[in-house]
Amino acid sequence: MKQSLFTLALFFIVTAFATPARAGEYLLNQDPDHDAKIAHVRLTAELGFVAPLYHKVKFGADGTYFDYVEDGGQGLLFPFARLTTDVSLWERHHLVFLYQPLEFNTVSTLPAPLRVSGVDFAAGEAVRFKYGFSFWRASYVYDLMRDSPWELGVGASLQIRNASITFESLDGTRFVEKEDNGPVPALKVRLRRNHGDSFFWGLEADGLYTSNKFINGADYKFTGAILDASVYAGFRLTTAVSLFLNVRYLGGGADGTSQEREGTGDDGVTRNWLNTAAVTLGVTVE
Repeated sequence: MKQSLFTLALFFIVTAFATPARAGEYLLNQDPDHDAKIAHVRLTAELGFVAPLYHKVKFGADGTYFDYVEDGGQGLLFPFARLTTDVSLWERHHLVFLYQPLEFNTVSTLPAPLRVSGVDFAAGEAVRFKYGFSFWRASYVYDLMRDSPWELGVGASLQIRNASITFESLDGTRFVEKEDNGPVPALKVRLRRNHGDSFFWGLEADGLYTSNKFINGADYKFTGAILDASVYAGFRLTTAVSLFLNVRYLGGGADGTSQEREGTGDDGVTRNWLNTAAVTLGVTVE
C-alpha cells in the first residue's frame, strides 16, 4: 500500500510542476476571464439501473469458478446511483470526489455444486448471495482546453475499494464471507463538446491495468484492472442547472494468490471479474 501511495504522490508532484505556474498562463487555449471566485463547486447526482453483463468469482484453488449471472440470480436490473462533487480552482484545476454504492443481493437455487474456500453448497440448494463493491474515489484533473467548443481534461485518481462478498445457505448452516479494502490508482481523462449555450455531450474514463505489485499496492503479485467509462449528452436548463443521460461501462477485477488467509479452508487464491452496463439520468447544480 505504501508503494502505491508513493507512486500516486509522485505523479501528482510531477503533474503540478508541469502545469503553469500562474493561473493566467495557458497551454492550448487562452484562459477565460476569471470572476471574483477562486473556487467553483459542481454537484452531480445520477440515478438509474445497472445490469451485470459478465460476473464470475473463484475463491480457493479447488473452488468453483462461479457465474453470478447464469447461476447466482444476477440476470436482472439493479438500482444504480452516483454522487460527485467537482471543485474547480482557478478554472483549470479540479478536485473531484465520487461516492459509488454498488451492491447485488440475490437468492438462487444452484444448478450444480458450488465450492467456496473449502465450503460446499449442494446442487439444488437455495443460497443467498451478496456482492458488495462500493467505492470512494478522489481525482485531480487539469484542463488542457477550457471554455471553447471542446473541453479536455487529464489527470489521475485514487479509488478506495470496499468489498464485501458473502455466500449463505438459507438454513444458516454454512456461511462464507470475503472482505477487502485498499487503494486502487487509475488514470483519468474527460472530454466535452458544447453546442451553443444549451446542448452538450461528452465522455469520461478512469482506468488502469496492471500486473505489477509496485503499482497495485499489494504485497503479492496479481493481475488487476479497473475501467469506469461513460458517454453522456444533455441540456443546460439554466446557467446553474443541467440535465443529462449517461450510458456507462463499469468493470474490472483481480486474479492472484494473497498471503492473507480468512479461515482454514482459505488458500488465498482469488479470481474476480465483473463487467456491467448502467443507464442513468443525472442532474448537475453549480
